[in-house]
Amino acid sequence: MDPSSPQVIVLGAAGRLGREFVRVGLRLGYTVTAVARDSGKLRAALGVPESSSLTLAEADARDVGALTSLMKGMSAVVNAAGHAGDGDAFVEIGRTVVQATEQALGPEGRLWFVGGLGVLRIPHTDRLGVDLAGMPAMYQTHRRNHETLRASVLDWSMLCPGPLIDTAEGPSLEELRITTEVMPFDVDVSDGPDDSLLFSRLRERFPETTIPYATAAEVAMRHLVRGGPFSRQRVGIALPVGRTAEKKGWKIGERG
Repeated sequence: MDPSSPQVIVLGAAGRLGREFVRVGLRLGYTVTAVARDSGKLRAALGVPESSSLTLAEADARDVGALTSLMKGMSAVVNAAGHAGDGDAFVEIGRTVVQATEQALGPEGRLWFVGGLGVLRIPHTDRLGVDLAGMPAMYQTHRRNHETLRASVLDWSMLCPGPLIDTAEGPSLEELRITTEVMPFDVDVSDGPDDSLLFSRLRERFPETTIPYATAAEVAMRHLVRGGPFSRQRVGIALPVGRTAEKKGWKIGERG
């Protein structure tokens, strides 16, 4: 372990995005503790051995005592545990992670959470994407997690991407459109607040927010310092203007 490098703990490290958080962290020279419920599955998912830069740990993301113990001494916590479709269980994980981070890192402890595009504000309105009638109810869990974060004393950020895809070809951070609090594209709302029309226009923009897992992970892992530009804010990400991507076979409201 290099005491001079950032000490980062990644929860939900066996999942698709969690694995990218670990890989990006290692590439950036961080010392990473990767946590999952099953250390055997975690080891197989990551495909890399433990080293002076990587520690694998087993813990349930709803066990506040275990998480607090693992988090002590860390520079930052990155939470990718759970899935919005798990409902109350996902929200329980969120509350537990926040509680453990507060206990281990104290006030202003650095925490990244994973949310979704729908918890960002729709441009030119005071509404969130999850407010629209067409948005699947499962995404309300991101709103509840955001409320938990806002009520905390932590220096948190919530990563709010659109669909995520497996590809090695992603734009650089400098090319991305990155926003705070609001969706990373413009929306025509001149026709008024009709939900079906507004939701249709948002769906048309989804290909602009379909980004690689690795790109999403890099946005967070390059912004771990306390008091940075994304402190206590939701973060939206879109591809460069004119570029789109597709998550084949995926429909809104589905896992994946």
